[in-house]
Amino acid sequence: MIKYTLWSPDTCGCQIEYSWDDSVDAKDRVHTCVSIRKKCEHHAYLMDKHKHHNEILKENQMKNKVITKITESIPSIYEEIEIDGAKHKRLKKDKNILWYFDNARKLCLTLEGFSNDEKQITKNIMDIDYTNQINIEEDI
Repeated sequence: MIKYTLWSPDTCGCQIEYSWDDSVDAKDRVHTCVSIRKKCEHHAYLMDKHKHHNEILKENQMKNKVITKITESIPSIYEEIEIDGAKHKRLKKDKNILWYFDNARKLCLTLEGFSNDEKQITKNIMDIDYTNQINIEEDI
């Protein structure tokens, strides 16, 4: 059955309605943009609904992949917890990754509670995988 979802990403103020087929396995599922309900100031220039959806999805997925990669690559910043019998990684209580997209839509990160070594490892990872797409800011 075709389902409809109204998505408000955490990376901007847009709202997108998309459709998907719940009879298709989640890993094979395709989300199709139905309409742009709200445009934020950063994406107002995108006139085609599919390009709009794809741009927002790209930003959102990049942010999620970056945070996951940092968490998985530096064992000293996370702890493993068990939820419903499955192990999950969670940042230690004294660590935090703050993020936002600047006006040029560059992902900006602040690494709170990270040691200098952990920050350097993060910078090295980002330089390899996300050259010129991410800015790591100083923790204040």
